[in-house]
Amino acid sequence: MKNSFENYVIRAISQVEVLMSQLLVGRLGGLLLLALICTSCGDTFRPVATPISPPPPDPSSFHYALVISSNGPSNPGSSTRIDVSGDTNVGVARLGLGPVHAALLPNAGRVYVANSLENSISSYSPTDVTSVTTVSLPASAVPVFVHTTQNDTVYVANGDVIPGNTGTVSAISTASNVIASTISVGTNPVGLAETPDTKKLYVVNQGSDSVTSINTIDKTVNATLSTGTSPVWAVARSDSARVYDAV
Repeated sequence: MKNSFENYVIRAISQVEVLMSQLLVGRLGGLLLLALICTSCGDTFRPVATPISPPPPDPSSFHYALVISSNGPSNPGSSTRIDVSGDTNVGVARLGLGPVHAALLPNAGRVYVANSLENSISSYSPTDVTSVTTVSLPASAVPVFVHTTQNDTVYVANGDVIPGNTGTVSAISTASNVIASTISVGTNPVGLAETPDTKKLYVVNQGSDSVTSINTIDKTVNATLSTGTSPVWAVARSDSARVYDAV
């Protein structure tokens, strides 16, 4: 009986020791976990930024082409809107006599067409070709080129057929469709190039072998630069730092 009791006591003590060891390990593990949590609280976390692209521009204005037809010297010209996605004729706008050049505003809100034989500009919305506004120019203007990088102003190069007269550039307000100002340039202007920053307009004067620089803010002439013989075209670089002319 004595030995049995001693064995029982020994087994009980062993179980208590095991239990104490487990409790000790559990406490140590808890302390370790708490230490890790405290340590991580001092870390600097870098948030991950996921870029969200803005809504793309409405591509509908890039789904059509505009074709100008002169219809002969004595008949009104026309402008046909073609849906390029389906190659279909969407509508026809009635223009003036002798249309030679057109410009679309950057926001695709209106089209401006130079009618060289009628000394006028036809203006209409691409979405409503039946409603056309006519802007009258001086009798000897002979508009040959329309251009702009702005939404509030469009520029027209007027050749002026009267001998001895210099050419002009008409600045037309797109809000009212009236001539806001007229700038004298060289002889027989045939082309325009406005810088993308909308600060300067360059006029190609074929008759006087020059290019006129115009300040688009106050509509004054900055300078007139000599070029090669009979310049025909000009284009502005995308950064607005340079303009190139072709002769």
